[in-house]
Amino acid sequence: MTTESQNWFYRDFARTAPVHGPHTLSELAERAQTGELAYDSLVRCGDGEWLQADRVTELILALRQRRRPEYEVDDESAPPSRTNTKITPLNRRQLNWRSLFVVAVFLGVVGGVLIIIGFSDRHYGFFALVGHIVSVVASVIFLCAIIRWAIEPLFGQLVDTNDRLAKIAKLLKEKDRDGK
Repeated sequence: MTTESQNWFYRDFARTAPVHGPHTLSELAERAQTGELAYDSLVRCGDGEWLQADRVTELILALRQRRRPEYEVDDESAPPSRTNTKITPLNRRQLNWRSLFVVAVFLGVVGGVLIIIGFSDRHYGFFALVGHIVSVVASVIFLCAIIRWAIEPLFGQLVDTNDRLAKIAKLLKEKDRDGK
């Protein structure tokens, strides 16, 4: 019997998706390992903010703990145990989108070099064309990275707003039925 509190919930991003829970953190980790809980599913603890599952530090640590028997780890390197369960999101912008920025800059430099080579001699006009194409691709990747980086924090707020609106609509319907 586990002493974990059962106050974890998860659901798909869709507005009409049902909320599954309450579950313990180890149950969520098990569902993530079996694929029932996808990395982009939304997870919350109690009445907290909905976050993508791959941004919840506690869930990631629980998944690592479940894999721990595969190799030996000394006690000093083990993550600290937490008595107060609070969702702390990882800064995924640095983990995922930094690489897109780097790729965009690299492709931009390669495109610029190809353009310079292409215009330096008539026989290398093909390089200039390829350089322009690579530069356009780099610009698109850079723009996508900026957009994703900017709107990522809004996803959790959007889901919370949808939940609140659904609760208000439900209360209004009940009030309307009681008034008739």
